[in-house]
Amino acid sequence: MNEREDFEKLYNEKEKAVKSFFAKRAPYSEVEDLTQQTFMKLWAYMSVVNNIRSYKSLIFTIAQSVLTDYYRRKGTFISLEESEENLSDLYSIDFEDTVIMRLCLTVLSPEEKIIIDLKAKGYSSGEIGKIFGISASAVRTRIQNIRKRLK
Repeated sequence: MNEREDFEKLYNEKEKAVKSFFAKRAPYSEVEDLTQQTFMKLWAYMSVVNNIRSYKSLIFTIAQSVLTDYYRRKGTFISLEESEENLSDLYSIDFEDTVIMRLCLTVLSPEEKIIIDLKAKGYSSGEIGKIFGISASAVRTRIQNIRKRLK
């Protein structure tokens, strides 16, 4: 298969799930636009990065980023509960560590949570930078600042 066929297959498989994701978190009138933005970013990402491990994870990470950008432009933010929904399956640790983790997450913005999530999943700073449209060094700086705040 070529790149375009791969993308079309992903789009057909995941479009409904992405729309559902946005329908739960954004005004209905914005769902289609947010979905299209997500797939446009995915297309751009696929054209520059080879060997993507999990397309599903990447698509929903991009969708979370698109949603964060949408609310940032609107001047409102996603609630902590909504942000944590996307990260909750990452942490299969004991109760005390879970409480500490949730307390740490309260000081992070949704974008910072996504950056930490991607880094934990093994994405490079360059790959994360391409998702957010920033340089790899900016990603490393943000991670460094997050670590300082969490200490």
